[in-house]
Amino acid sequence: MDQYIELFAVYWVDWQQTAIANTRYTVVLATSAFLIGTFIISLLKALKIANLNKQLLAEQKQVEQLTSSHEELLNQHKTAEEQITSIQQQLSDTSDNFEKEKQQYQSDLIAKDKLLSESSTTHNELSRL
Repeated sequence: MDQYIELFAVYWVDWQQTAIANTRYTVVLATSAFLIGTFIISLLKALKIANLNKQLLAEQKQVEQLTSSHEELLNQHKTAEEQITSIQQQLSDTSDNFEKEKQQYQSDLIAKDKLLSESSTTHNELSRL
């Protein structure tokens, strides 16, 4: 690229000297300067757009990664909620079973106490006889 610029610079300097010597070339020189400037500006804008597109693609990729991470975390959260619900249900069932066993145990104790009191009353009556 530098070779082309050096080659172009020699012809450009020669063209400038010719344009200065002949005033009719001044318009051509001004037009060519405008066109070259426009080309350079459009080239710089194209480079800037290319860089912005690269940044945009990188940000879109990052957004996709974050979105997939977010979805994964939502799925983990949903799974955790389901596990918590299941554990709570198991705990509730276990608590209910414990209460039933406790009531059964207490009713068995009451029945045994009643039976013991009846047998002691029967024993007392038999011993009087």
